Amino acid sequence: MADESLLFCGFAHESNTFATGETGPGAFTVHEGRAIPETFRGTESEAGGVAAAADRADVDVEWGYLARTEPGPVVTSAAFERHAGRLVAAVRDADPTVDGLVLALHGAMTTTDHDDREGELLDRVRAATD
Repeated sequence: MADESLLFCGFAHESNTFATGETGPGAFTVHEGRAIPETFRGTESEAGGVAAAADRADVDVEWGYLARTEPGPVVTSAAFERHAGRLVAAVRDADPTVDGLVLALHGAMTTTDHDDREGELLDRVRAATD
């Protein structure tokens, strides 16, 4: 067992406000738990990078929740609430002794009712870790 551990979660979408339509809950591909490293190990992705770095540094990773999709129109509030809720639940349910949290966020998510949903998500994650 490693001396250090972390939790990995992510929620990524690059919103294009000029694109027509909306990105709903079903547009996201969801990976949870061990399915995250099984899917992304060896890839040039956030999860693949974390898996490789953790292996090299002998850090245990608790794999939480990852929802991601291709760039597209703004995200619906229902999609945001579904995936943000599941991510925050993974943070809240994680081993309380983990040393850190890696959040894979694109940083350009806009929803039908809010321009800074990643900021909102960070507020919720902070509240779940208090």
